Amino acid sequence: MSKPDEVKSQSLVSDLSGLSVLVVDDSLASLKIMQNMAESLGLEVELAEDGVEALDKVRHADQAGTPYRIVFTDWKMPNMNGIDLCRQIKSDTSLNTPPKVVIVTAYDNDMLNHIGNVQLDGHLPKPVLFAGLRDVTMAALGHKEQKPITGKRDPGLEMVKAIRGANILLVEDNIVNQQVATELLEHARLNVTVADNGQVAAEKVKKEAFDAVLMDVQMPVMDGYAATREIRKEPQFKELPIIAMTANAMMGDREKSLQAGMTDHVSKPIVPRELFGALARWIAPGEREVPKIIDEEIPGMEEPVTGTPLELPGFDVENTLARMGGSHDVYRKILAKFVESEEGGI
Repeated sequence: MSKPDEVKSQSLVSDLSGLSVLVVDDSLASLKIMQNMAESLGLEVELAEDGVEALDKVRHADQAGTPYRIVFTDWKMPNMNGIDLCRQIKSDTSLNTPPKVVIVTAYDNDMLNHIGNVQLDGHLPKPVLFAGLRDVTMAALGHKEQKPITGKRDPGLEMVKAIRGANILLVEDNIVNQQVATELLEHARLNVTVADNGQVAAEKVKKEAFDAVLMDVQMPVMDGYAATREIRKEPQFKELPIIAMTANAMMGDREKSLQAGMTDHVSKPIVPRELFGALARWIAPGEREVPKIIDEEIPGMEEPVTGTPLELPGFDVENTLARMGGSHDVYRKILAKFVESEEGGI
């Protein structure tokens, strides 16, 4: 029997069926992801690749008597960014039925510092999750926003709960990056195999079964692009999720990664929520065996990892902890491994 809150939620979602929305993003991959999620809510979706095109579509739809109810727009875009698009829509007195505007961005805090006096109707963090899209949609339409995940559980780890035990191939040549990513993934009860260049990765994929590959793009011997093309040559690996890992400063790598055959993209330095969101998006949920080495109650799944607060003069502990999923234990392990790796080299 459904609980009252569940019935109410289902009723609200049914109210979304057939509502017209516009999704705006300069990334074709992001457009497709958002389109699939919005359509699964029953929304009628149209797409635009930048703010200029979006504004033209908003005006045309309004004049035709079929206005969009919501515009979901990426923030950082060429020609006209999402905040400027919102400003244009809000100030356009010719619109009979102005749409609500929701900013979709991986840079929440930075974006909030740039909105000025622009009145957003909501903002949605990337990577976009179905529940988040549902909630922000209903909130923008005036429904009471559903409560976010609360309590002691780490929402980042909650994302990958359904894929625990999945086999991940981590392709990374930097030993510190290897350590950070491995600790985070194992902390989430995922199996990790490491390859330190693309050639090793291509060989491992042919010998072992993986649920996803996390692929650095800049590596010696064989880079991530070449490795992905090599893997995709084999028909059985056409659908294998290969997720690029690139530095924020190299935004051109995003489209280059997709052109090389990669499935998705996450930024470096690693943001746990972004990393876990990408894995949860592309790995099929299911019951998997968790190896005994990590088949134990993981701190943070039932209560937050705290431990003795770290005090490291000269280190940005708070920001670094955020990239460790809030785990002091993981931070300590990585520091210890880093010190061990540098012994004799200082």
